[in-house]
Amino acid sequence: VGISDIVNFFTVGGRRRLIKNLVRKSTLVEPTYRELVVVSRPLPPPPRRQGPLRRSLSSLRAASRAAANLFSADDPPTAAAPSPPPPLPPLLEIKVFEDVTMANAAAVLPSTRLVFRPADAFRLDTVSVLSLLAVLAQQRFDDPRFDLIAVASVCFWVVRTFFVYSNKLARYDLLVNKFLASKVAQRGTGAFRYLANQGGRQRARQAVLAYSWLSWRAEKYSRGLADEDRIQSFSREVLIQIGNKEMGDIIQREVEVDVARALEDLESLNLLVPSADGKVVTVVDADKVADGLRRAWIELF
Repeated sequence: VGISDIVNFFTVGGRRRLIKNLVRKSTLVEPTYRELVVVSRPLPPPPRRQGPLRRSLSSLRAASRAAANLFSADDPPTAAAPSPPPPLPPLLEIKVFEDVTMANAAAVLPSTRLVFRPADAFRLDTVSVLSLLAVLAQQRFDDPRFDLIAVASVCFWVVRTFFVYSNKLARYDLLVNKFLASKVAQRGTGAFRYLANQGGRQRARQAVLAYSWLSWRAEKYSRGLADEDRIQSFSREVLIQIGNKEMGDIIQREVEVDVARALEDLESLNLLVPSADGKVVTVVDADKVADGLRRAWIELF
């Protein structure tokens, strides 16, 4: 939205609607992520640094232990103790946020620290102006009364600035926490289950689209043929190569589907029958889809 969309002096209609456009209520629409998934892993703690003296003592202790084992006549040399296993990496953290604007996307990242600048608490208002005038008057006129007024004004300004800064800092922290709490939808195991469910739904949508495409393909190549001569078997390799293009032509938009995975899902649902070598798949008739899905559902239990 530009200023020319609201204020236009060069047309009669723009000049006539000038006041109306300036006082009307406008709605600002920002680009927003409908869902934003943040997967992070905390960095492991840095290794402890050893000073030169500690490293020398460790090397000397290891050398003396090796010499004692080597020259011991009674006991055979003992093998060095196995090194402890490396520590396990920190667990992954998963959070799902909803309706996050692109301008605030960095605020939900774990490595982002929102800092309140102290300069945001300073304001040039009546109290600040009076304090400044009192200090300038004290510099211009050598009067004890101006000294007292200047000291009192500056002290009042300092105390007031301190409380204003503390209040604004608390309100800022509350605003940040409220923003993060209002945008987070799932976290931890809940976010993992949510992602798993969304992944399952996505696979189901791809399988439905793939079956619709295969049914359309069988109908296209069997047009004008008898029922016993219908063409319902296709090469798996050819389907994988042309799947995305033909599905995009059907729904009039670009698609990106894992065709091989979708064919495997349809086979597991008994909606495709593979050949003995697996290179050819046969589409099950539409009237047998319900039976195939029922058998697949029963096999789950």
